Amino acid sequence: MPAGYCLATDSQPPLPGHAGHNAHFYAGLHLAWGLAITALTILYIIGISRRPPRHSLRAARFWFRPLCMFAGLGLLAVLLISPFDSLAHQLVSVHMVQHLGVMLIAAPLLVFGRPLRIYSAALSPRACVRWKETPYYRHAQVIYSWIFHPTVAWCAFCAMIIFWHLPTPYFLAHRSVAVHALMQTTFLLSGLMFWSVILERRPRRLGYGPSIPYVLSAALVTSLPGALLSFAHRQLLSAAVAGEALPLGLTSLQDQQLAGLIMWIPMDLIFFVASACLFVLWLNHPAPHLRAQMNPDQRKHRDQ
Repeated sequence: MPAGYCLATDSQPPLPGHAGHNAHFYAGLHLAWGLAITALTILYIIGISRRPPRHSLRAARFWFRPLCMFAGLGLLAVLLISPFDSLAHQLVSVHMVQHLGVMLIAAPLLVFGRPLRIYSAALSPRACVRWKETPYYRHAQVIYSWIFHPTVAWCAFCAMIIFWHLPTPYFLAHRSVAVHALMQTTFLLSGLMFWSVILERRPRRLGYGPSIPYVLSAALVTSLPGALLSFAHRQLLSAAVAGEALPLGLTSLQDQQLAGLIMWIPMDLIFFVASACLFVLWLNHPAPHLRAQMNPDQRKHRDQ
């Protein structure tokens, strides 16, 4: 058993969740999330209005990305602002659904929406030109290329899943509003980093072929905590005292085992679906050196 999971948790007092003096702090956190999501939605709408489709045949493809963006933002609102977040403080299984929804559903939807390109269109052209002329622009490009490097994105994604489901960070995140906000933010950012590598268009930093083991290796690493929680016979992560009844009639151990199954099976299923899609794309989009050897008719057939 990993050392982080061997910490004694039976002596931990029950977590306060949203009750008592923490209630207004969580209300403030929900308000902050709501304002951020609202601002991002408004800026995206402004950016869309300034980047209409240039051709009627591209209209369907053009509107697909905003639909993905708005679906991702709406899902974030449900997971982070609605009473769903309060229930996630009481049940580890609901917490797992929450973080899987943020990292594996909302994050790729946001990446599909191409937010950086649309948000840059929302700014005035003069402001964009001035920003690109400043020396800070080059520094920002270097930082961006480093943060979204495939290796850094993979490590950050796997590390956040494992770290926040160790007993000590988990309990801290459910006792402190600031740590809880940090946890949700790192879940979202690491998910954006990971899926930006997988879903980016050509030219890709990581080809379709190498992306397959990239995804499958992440599935293998991130499924280990879920498997451990599923087969654990003692309480490791829970907001309740051992044996205490929880919402939905679950005990703390049942809740933990259900959380492990949610973290293990649905997560791997999403990764396997992504790997299958990458495999199909890999077959239909050969490597550049192979594509250069094709005649024009073969290239046209591949691109259809």
